[in-house]
Amino acid sequence: YYKNPEATRDAITEDGWFRTKDICTVAKDGHISITGRVNNMIVGPSGENIYPEEIENVINTHELVTESIVLMDKGHLLALVAYDKDKLDKAVKALGKEAEEAIQEIHNEVRAYVNERVNKFSRISAIEYHPDGFEKTPSQKIKRFLYAR
Repeated sequence: YYKNPEATRDAITEDGWFRTKDICTVAKDGHISITGRVNNMIVGPSGENIYPEEIENVINTHELVTESIVLMDKGHLLALVAYDKDKLDKAVKALGKEAEEAIQEIHNEVRAYVNERVNKFSRISAIEYHPDGFEKTPSQKIKRFLYAR
């Protein structure tokens, strides 16, 4: 943090450690898993800490989903989702409904799938479809700031 002592103080501890702002768990065997980032944490309506990466990991295990991000929108958790186009087309055809109605049904199915697997305060209220995926950084991370509400 060249010529910025305040930013340096915020990022580097007095004993020289870099504050990554990663949130992790340490297993009994010493294995470290990064579960989220402090900067992405959402404070829920009752003050609970919600880590969107944990919810996104669950969403991304659904067979139709390729990637997702979770954010707070008007006091509710919203999932922005990109589906595998080929799988989505097959699922829409299998439902035998108009595309818009079928996609809404698929959203409901994905939402139920996720909400069965996360804790009560991490349940998503709605899904928004992003057919073209998300804009990413050179390291292929979604640029979350572009989708903030």
